[in-house]
Amino acid sequence: MNYHRIYFRLIIFFSILTWCTGFTLNVLTNGSEVSAASIPLLNFFYDNVCHQDEDKLISLSGFNFLVCARCSGIYFGALISSLFLLISFKKKEDPLRIFSIASIILFADVILNNFLLSSYNKISAFITGLFFGSVCFLIILNQIEELNLTKAKS
Repeated sequence: MNYHRIYFRLIIFFSILTWCTGFTLNVLTNGSEVSAASIPLLNFFYDNVCHQDEDKLISLSGFNFLVCARCSGIYFGALISSLFLLISFKKKEDPLRIFSIASIILFADVILNNFLLSSYNKISAFITGLFFGSVCFLIILNQIEELNLTKAKS
């Protein structure tokens, strides 16, 4: 594995870690003055990627994440996958079949939670988001690295 790929994966990992730290900052700091001052700015970013429905937010120690359970799962799934790829240097096969399965499971969970059942299940939303985010990250990273390898060979 070349050093450019390692550096690229490190940059991606720390970018996703920063993103996840941002939406969990209120919980991580127990609502400290620092997080209280930064919440309006962070809400500006996360409001563009999540509906932030109060009933669907994960709450720990009386403080909420800034994104819903499903989005939290997606982002943490990407974080876990990016960490795994820092440790594993084997070439991964294209996970499009797994992506199809993850998409179907996520879509079924959305239908069940939003249309068929009377109550939202944060645990199933988080878990299906986790699976979906992991697989999506692998596909996106694979495509970016393939594009970079193709450019490098030209």
